[in-house]
Amino acid sequence: MAIRSDLVAYLSVLFSTIPLLMVWTVGVILCIFYWKQNPRVTRWGIFVFGGLILYTMLDSLTEWLIAVKIPTLEWGPEKLNLLFLIRSLINSFFYVMIWSVVLFLLFRKRPEVK
Repeated sequence: MAIRSDLVAYLSVLFSTIPLLMVWTVGVILCIFYWKQNPRVTRWGIFVFGGLILYTMLDSLTEWLIAVKIPTLEWGPEKLNLLFLIRSLINSFFYVMIWSVVLFLLFRKRPEVK
């Protein structure tokens, strides 16, 4: 019974990210649809959107772990602060990397069209 309640708790956390997951899934579908027109850009698009989908699901899992499992460990404020700091640093690093790829793809120099 505990596994079922844990699954329901995780799905309730994941539920709040459904709009983001839908947009990024549409991004992957559009990249697949336009693959023949520009394979290089769409390959990077699949990488970016797929990474965002995967990371959103993993971030929801860590949010669930923090909300449900951490209180049972009876950690002090110092450990909890360290945990939130590490989570924030990982989030920031990931988003900087993903959005750097997006900016590179948007503003890189393209060959002249004749």
